[in-house]
Amino acid sequence: MSEVFPGASEMAARMRAFDWSTSALGSPEGWPEGMRAAVRICLTSRFPMILWWGSELRFLYNDAYLPLLGSKHPALDKPGAEVWPEIWHIIGPMLEGVLTTREATWSDDLLLPMNRHGYWEETYWTYSYSPLLDDTGAVAGVFTAVTDTTDRVVGARRMAALQDLGAQAGAPSADEACRRIADWADRHGQDVPYVWVHLDGADDDRWPLADVMRDGEPVVVAAVSGLPSGGWATPPTEAMVLPLRSDAGDRPLGAVVLAASAGRALDEDYQAFLRLVADQIAALVNGALAYQAQLVRAEELAALDRSKTVFFSNISHEFRTPLTLITGPLRELREQAPPEVDEQLSMIERNAMRLGKLVNALLDFSRIEAGRVQAHYEPVDLAVLTTELASVFRAAMEKAGLALEVDCPPLGRPVSVDRDMWEKVVLNLLSNAFKFTLDGSVTVTLRPDGDHAVLCVRDTGVGIPEREMPRLFERFHRIEQPRARSTEGSGIGLALVRELAQLHGGDVTAESVDGEGTCFTVRIPFGEGRAITATTNSTAVSTPYVEEALRWLPPDVPSGGPFDRGPGHVLVADDNADMRDYLARLLGERHTVRTVGDGAKALDLIRSEPPDLVISDVMMPGLDGISLVRELRSDPRTARLPVLLLSARAGQEAASEGLRAGADDYLVKPFAAGELLARVSTHVRLGRVRRQGEERFRTMADVAPALIWASDRTGRRVLANRGWSEFTGLEGLGDEWREALHPDDRDAYLATFEQATRDGEPFDTEYRLRRADGAYHWVLEHAVPIGHGAEFGGHVASCVDVNERYQESERQRLLAQVGTALDTATGVRQRLDRLIGVLIDSQLADGCAVTRVTDAGVPVTMAHAGVAVTPVAVEEPTLISPTQMALPLRARGDVLAVLTMNGAEYCERDLALATQIADRAGIALDNALLLAEEQATARRLTLLQQATADFSAATSPQRVAETVATHGRRLFLDHEFAVFEQRDPHRLEALVVPGQQHGLDRLDLREHSPIADAVGGLMPLWLDRVDDWYDEYPDF
Repeated sequence: MSEVFPGASEMAARMRAFDWSTSALGSPEGWPEGMRAAVRICLTSRFPMILWWGSELRFLYNDAYLPLLGSKHPALDKPGAEVWPEIWHIIGPMLEGVLTTREATWSDDLLLPMNRHGYWEETYWTYSYSPLLDDTGAVAGVFTAVTDTTDRVVGARRMAALQDLGAQAGAPSADEACRRIADWADRHGQDVPYVWVHLDGADDDRWPLADVMRDGEPVVVAAVSGLPSGGWATPPTEAMVLPLRSDAGDRPLGAVVLAASAGRALDEDYQAFLRLVADQIAALVNGALAYQAQLVRAEELAALDRSKTVFFSNISHEFRTPLTLITGPLRELREQAPPEVDEQLSMIERNAMRLGKLVNALLDFSRIEAGRVQAHYEPVDLAVLTTELASVFRAAMEKAGLALEVDCPPLGRPVSVDRDMWEKVVLNLLSNAFKFTLDGSVTVTLRPDGDHAVLCVRDTGVGIPEREMPRLFERFHRIEQPRARSTEGSGIGLALVRELAQLHGGDVTAESVDGEGTCFTVRIPFGEGRAITATTNSTAVSTPYVEEALRWLPPDVPSGGPFDRGPGHVLVADDNADMRDYLARLLGERHTVRTVGDGAKALDLIRSEPPDLVISDVMMPGLDGISLVRELRSDPRTARLPVLLLSARAGQEAASEGLRAGADDYLVKPFAAGELLARVSTHVRLGRVRRQGEERFRTMADVAPALIWASDRTGRRVLANRGWSEFTGLEGLGDEWREALHPDDRDAYLATFEQATRDGEPFDTEYRLRRADGAYHWVLEHAVPIGHGAEFGGHVASCVDVNERYQESERQRLLAQVGTALDTATGVRQRLDRLIGVLIDSQLADGCAVTRVTDAGVPVTMAHAGVAVTPVAVEEPTLISPTQMALPLRARGDVLAVLTMNGAEYCERDLALATQIADRAGIALDNALLLAEEQATARRLTLLQQATADFSAATSPQRVAETVATHGRRLFLDHEFAVFEQRDPHRLEALVVPGQQHGLDRLDLREHSPIADAVGGLMPLWLDRVDDWYDEYPDF
C-alpha cells in the first residue's frame, strides 16, 4: 500500500487504512498504472488536487484540498455528485465532456455558490480538468488542479468599491452626500447590500445607534432580516453599526448601518472593509458639512465686510470735521507764531495732513465697495499730468540720493480719466517706490499700447519676496520687508491703486525680483475722444505724500552730541522723524538725549556709548524694537540695560510680547507727556543705581584673590572678574567660558551647573580649567544662588586654583602604585613589566623601555611596552627632549639599567617625579637581581653535587663523557655538548657528539679550530657572539 499511497499525510494514511474491497474502484493492486501514478502525484503534492475516477467519478484528494472541502470532509471514494451536489449542474457537464471528448478544460475565477460551512457561500475558483487514461488507453478518470481565488476576486471588487466611494466627494450638503452614498450602494450591492446613514443621536428599535454614538465603537448585529439581498441568492443575516467620526474630534456626528452580504462570512477582513466604508462615508459627510459651514461663514464675513465698509465710510466723514478744525486754526497760528513755536506747529500740521491722507484713502475704499463712488471722467493730456505729478517727488528723491527719470512723451490723443483718481494712482506708486528704494533710481514711463495707455513705475529697490506676490494688492496686507525707509503704513495704497485702475476699465500688475527691484504697470483704455482739458496744479493733493516721504529720510548722524555726565543719558530709536524730534524736545529739558532712525544704528551706538535708558519704537525697518531688546539681552555687556518700548499696538497681548522679549516697560501711543517723563525718570534712576551696584561689585571682585563670575537666571555669564580673565585669557561672558573646560570634565560640569540653574540651588565642584598658556589646572568652585524660588536671578561663584594639591595627590598615588607593583613581583622581568605598565596606564608615558649595557658595550632591552622608544645611555636623570626623558636605575652606586620614556610634553616637574620612581625601581631591580643570582648559585651547587655523585659512579671514559654532557645541558639550559678524548698529540676522538653533527667524530688538532686552540692553550675558550665565531674560525 505504501507504494500506491506514499507519505505521512492525513489522506495517505486514510487511503492506506480504507477498505477498498467495499469500493467500486476495487483493490489498489488492480488499478491501472496511470491511476496509481496519478494518486502518488496527488498525495505528494502541496497543491490542491482531485482525482475523479470511474463511471461515478469517485472522489480522491490530498491534504491541500481539505480546507476547500470545509465540512464535507471526509469524502474519500464518494461519487462526485454526492460531494458537490449544489454545483454539480455546473461542473458535472464539464467532467462528462472531458470523459467523452478526451479534451481538457480550463476555468478562471469561476463563481461556484457552495454550501460547505452551513450557508450558501460566494466562492471563486481557477481550475483545470484533464483526462486520465487506463491501461487500454480509454479515458477512465479526470485529474484536477484547483485554486480558491475568492479572496483575490472579492478583495479587488471591494477596492474598486472604495475607490468609487471616494470619488463621491464634493457634495454641497449632507443630504446630497447621503443621496450619493445610496446611489453608490446600489452599484456595489454584492459587498454592501444595505446602507443607512443616521445623523442624529436618537436610538432605533432595530439598531443600537445611541450606544454606538455614545461609546464610539462599532457593534455587530446578528439575526437581521428583511434587508435587500444585494444580488445574492439569500438576504443578509448580519450587519454592523459603525460611528461616523467627526472632524471636530468630539462625539461622532452620526452612525451608519452596513449590512454584510449573505454570501460571505462577517470575518475580520469583512469587518475591516466595512470600517473603511464607514470612514469614507464619514469623510463625505464631514466634507459636505464643512462646505455648508464655509458658505455660512462666507455669508457672515460678507455681512461683516459690508458693516465694516459702512463703518469706515461713516467714521471717515466724522474725522473730516475735527481735522478741518485742527488744520484751519493751525495755519492761522503759524502766520503769527515765533520761530520756536512754529516748528512745533509745523509738526502738528504735517501729522494732521498725514491723518487726512489716511482718512481720504479709507473713504475712497468705502465708497468703492459701497458702489457710491462718483468718478468725473474727462479727457486730459495724461503725459503732461503724469509728468507734473512725478516731478513733485524730485526734491525728495534727490535728497535721498536717488535718480528720478520721467519719460512721458505725448500720447497723441487724450485719455479719459478722473483727475483725482489718477493723481492718487501715480502718487501712491511713487511713494511706494521711494519707501522701498534705498539707492539707485526710480523711473516713470508712459506709452500708448493699442487702445490703452500704459504707465510703468520701475525702481531698483529691495524687491518683493515671491511668497508675497499673490497678496500684493490685498487690502490692509502689509509686506514684511526689513529693508525699507519706514515700517509705517496702512496697507491701503496698492489696493487702492488697483481699485482705481479697475474703475477706469484697466488694471495694475507687478513684476519683482527680490533684492533687485520692482516694476508696477497700470493699463487704462483711452476712452472716448473729446477736447483735452487743461491740467491744474496738483500741489494740494501731492503735498501730504511728499511731506511724509521727506520725514522717512534718516538724519545724517545721530542727533544730539555724545552723552555727558548730566542727570540721565537717554537714547531714542524711532523711524518717525517727528516722533524723534518730539521725544528729544520733551526729554531734553531733564536728560541728555540722542536719537537714531532704526534699531541697527541704536545697537551700534549702545555698544560704543552705553546710555542709562533706551526708548525704542516697536515697528522699525531693519532691526525692530523687539529684536533690538533680544540683541541687548543676549549680550552680557548690555543684558541689564533698561529698555522702554513705544508702540501703537494697544492691548495686553502686545505688551506681553514686548515684556517677554526682555523690555523693562511698555507704553502705548498716544501717551501723556507727564506719564512718559515719570517713567523715564524712574528707569534712569533705577538704571544708575543698578549700574553703580554692579560697578561696586566688580571692583570688589577684581581685587579678590580668586576667580569670580556671575550668571543670570538662564545660565549666561554676565560678569567675570579680572582674576578670571587673566587666568583663562577670556572675557568669560555669555557662553564663551565653556571653551575653557577640559573636554573630559565638560559634560559632568555642565550637568551640575544646568541642574543648579534649573533648581536655583548652590553647588560645589572640582574640574580642570584651561589657563591662558593652554595648560589645564584643577580648580575648586563654590557657587551660591542670587535669590530663591521665583526670585532666583542666577549664581555668583568663586574658584580657587587647587592644581598643586591635585598634582601632589597624583604624585603620591602614582608612587604608591609603583611601590605596590614592584613589591608584588619577585622576578626581574616581572618587576620591570609591572613598572612599565603603571607608567603607561597613568599616562605619564606613551612608551617605555628598560635597557642595560653589557661589558662589551652592547645595549640589551630588558623590558618594553607602548610606542617604540629609542634607548639612551645616561648617568643622571636627563630630559632628552620635550617628549623624552631617560633615568638611570641605580643601586649601591652602580647603574644597573636605564629607563627611557616617551610621552607628551614633559617638564622639570615630570622629571622630578620620574626620578623618584627610578630611585625606587633601581633598588627593586637590584633586589631582584640579587635574588636571581642567589637562586642561580643554589641551582649550580645542587647540580655540582649531583654531578660529583654521577662522576663517582662512572666506570669508563664513555660514561664520564655522557655524564658531562647530561649535566652540561642542564647547567647551560639545553645547549648542545660534545666530549672528546685525546688519543695522541694530534688527534681527538669524540665520545659524545651533539645531535646529528657528522664530521665531529674525529678532530685534527693541527687544524685551526676553537677546540684545537682550547686544547693547545690548556685554557677555557668563550665566545659571546656568533659573529665572533665566524670572524675567528671562518672554515670551521
